[in-house]
Amino acid sequence: MKTFEEYKKELDEYGKISSITTESGIYKVHMPQNFELVITSGTDAIKVHRGKNLLYPVQKLEEKWESIRLLDKEGILYVGKAKNLRRRITEFVKYGYEDCKTHRGGRAIWQLKNNKELLIEIIPCGNPREKERQLLIEYHDKYGEYPFANWQK
Repeated sequence: MKTFEEYKKELDEYGKISSITTESGIYKVHMPQNFELVITSGTDAIKVHRGKNLLYPVQKLEEKWESIRLLDKEGILYVGKAKNLRRRITEFVKYGYEDCKTHRGGRAIWQLKNNKELLIEIIPCGNPREKERQLLIEYHDKYGEYPFANWQK
């Protein structure tokens, strides 16, 4: 697993994130050890797209975090799917640095202080849509809620 910051450095240095496969699959965003989750009212990512505010109310995010924080020992904050993992993670990383407007899934991640320290786990697989749905259902069944930055299965 690498951090958003590590992927951004690779992108800046080489023009692409070649360490990630172009296969389909899923990806998970995890908190590193001893990460203190602090929710902010702002973001260093895209704030408005086509006139729509993309920020979540802090209270809504805090309530969701409170419902899962003591239960989820893996620190999973988001589960996403991709037809092309390299392209999707590149969009996700760029979105967090205001370089891309096409990746709005998991945008609550960018309302966290020190979000660039979060880890991305890459899991190549066939049928990522079904795998993502399965993982989200399992998470919901286990914790009674979806991961912090997921809102539906």
